[in-house]
Amino acid sequence: MEGRETFGQWLRLARRERDITREALAELVSCATATLTKIEQGTRRPSRELAVLLLEALHVPPSDHQRLLRIARQPLGSPAPDQEGVEAAMPLARPRLPAAPTTLVGRAEELATLRRLLHERACRLITIVGPGGMGKTRLALAAAIEVDRLLPDGAAWVDLSPLSAADQVPLVIAEAIGCSLGGVLSAEAQLIGALRERQMLLVLDNAEHLLDATPLFSAIMRHAPAVLLLVTSRQRLRLQGEWVLELRGLPIHTERPITGFGRRTGVAPLSIGALERYDAVLLFLLRAQQLNQDFTLTPENHTAVVRICQLLEGMPLGIELAAAWIGLLTAPEIADELSNSLDLLTLSGRDTPARHQSLRAVFDHSWQLLSPTEQRVLGSLAVFRGGFQREAALAVAEATLTTLARLADASLISTARNAGGASRYTLHALVQQYAAEAAAPVVEREARQRHAAYYASLLAECLPQLQGAQQAATLATLDAERDNIRQAWSWLIGASDDMALRQMSLSLLLIYELRNQLREVAVMFSQAIAMLRAAQAQQPTPERAQTLGMLLTWEGWSRGRYGEVVLACELLNEAAGLLSSDEEFLTTTGTLPGHVPVSARSLCRGTIHDRAQPGAAQRSRSAVSAWLQYCVSDIRCQCRGVQCGGQEPDSPGYGQRGSKREPAGAGAQPLRRRIC
Repeated sequence: MEGRETFGQWLRLARRERDITREALAELVSCATATLTKIEQGTRRPSRELAVLLLEALHVPPSDHQRLLRIARQPLGSPAPDQEGVEAAMPLARPRLPAAPTTLVGRAEELATLRRLLHERACRLITIVGPGGMGKTRLALAAAIEVDRLLPDGAAWVDLSPLSAADQVPLVIAEAIGCSLGGVLSAEAQLIGALRERQMLLVLDNAEHLLDATPLFSAIMRHAPAVLLLVTSRQRLRLQGEWVLELRGLPIHTERPITGFGRRTGVAPLSIGALERYDAVLLFLLRAQQLNQDFTLTPENHTAVVRICQLLEGMPLGIELAAAWIGLLTAPEIADELSNSLDLLTLSGRDTPARHQSLRAVFDHSWQLLSPTEQRVLGSLAVFRGGFQREAALAVAEATLTTLARLADASLISTARNAGGASRYTLHALVQQYAAEAAAPVVEREARQRHAAYYASLLAECLPQLQGAQQAATLATLDAERDNIRQAWSWLIGASDDMALRQMSLSLLLIYELRNQLREVAVMFSQAIAMLRAAQAQQPTPERAQTLGMLLTWEGWSRGRYGEVVLACELLNEAAGLLSSDEEFLTTTGTLPGHVPVSARSLCRGTIHDRAQPGAAQRSRSAVSAWLQYCVSDIRCQCRGVQCGGQEPDSPGYGQRGSKREPAGAGAQPLRRRIC
């Protein structure tokens, strides 16, 4: 149809928009169905009275009545006045897709998934979801190029990023498909009328800030059954019929992944040729060669390139921005800079969209879309290390399940299931760095305090399970929290919180002993001891002295177990000096190692009950002396490959060779036993 729409053409579109059949409308206005058919076909002009009834039945706003009545009463075959007409929403030409600016690196699996979904009639709305800079736009364009030649009406590309309001969306979609809009019908109604008979793909790029336009997307799906929608967004649309494809970083090689408390699973380092087959490394290499054609992976730089990709967790935009510095910095220098700041990831390309010229701009956009509550929660979640569970998020960041769901929808946190089926949340490393910088200092400070308190309490609560039948399951749970536990210990040292350090210390020792990582836990105890010594020198308190004695015991025991006998004896002697007069603390807090001979432990515990009896104090000192003598002698025996066999220190045969127990050097199997 050329020129202006007639009243009959408007009537047909308005009726279909409201899902009213011709028969039902005829009944509403008390006229024959054949009459309406002729009006819609343009062979009959309605009377003024019938036109008014039709407008009322279709719930047209009264302000539009006069204009539509004039159009309805125009002589047949004459166009409506230009200033009052309704322009036809008809295609001008087949839409064209933008050219791909760069080659697509990787994403073969994701592209195959999109190809499959787009060929399934049940999948008419697909949303590619992911953080900014993850390559959603580039993947959508690759999929659209493939589909364009397969659909009769092709594929249309709609860039939503410049828009600021949802009511602008129908206009840009109409422009993308080559339609002109105007006149009495709403822009949405005219757009749907133009799409009704189309068989095409609409790609709606960057929809996260226009979620108020989702009713339009639903209307297109209802009234244009052959139109497919492919949307890119940092947030899910949450519409019925939506299929979500979550986009994450490109694959990266990890030479020695760490699992559990310091346990490593050996993975042989790959050759340079093998590294180039990883998509993240290949992307860095290709973008670097655009600036320096001689750049290749070498024995000197390949480790740094892998580290860059790991720091960026495979984020394509981050990798491209990092590679852009290869003309000024070496790969190791780029890796070092990335470890300190996001500001390196900036590019001033003249043809690069402003939102992609720096990662900070990418995250600024996501941050501004959050409510104040969501910003505070995300800033608090940034204190976690290695992920967190829902209970921890509630305790540390006051994050409700609803808020977590919203942040997940915004692609700012991701969710996975652990072996037990429970949800575990993680933040992308760059999102975490940005959120920590964007959060108010008081938010971060309070979150750190709650984080440290939560994990100190968690370890204390897990102590009975670590000593009982649930030991294996509890260890597996705490393995996932290893980074958070280390971080909490570090923050408690910085805060000089000796009581919280005491609270978690015994469980900490057990975990690392059972994982055969006593060297690491000895260092952790040493760091806390240095703080406690300094604090005790400035302001002595009995409680801090007790904590210091306990940690000296644990460090001494740990170091002795892997062979540092001289230092272990010094630490245990210092611990004895602090604790020898406090037998109740010694025996009720678990400070005595569990394999101390029964007589020594019984002697100590006995003093609690008979302190009023003659000689009680002397017996307490004797108990401590026996305990210390046993610890030192047993450590020396173990390091010489000798076993004491559970005998008393002065028993015949104590410390002789012929042991059934292996020496407790660095490679020895951990003792799975209960510590008192």
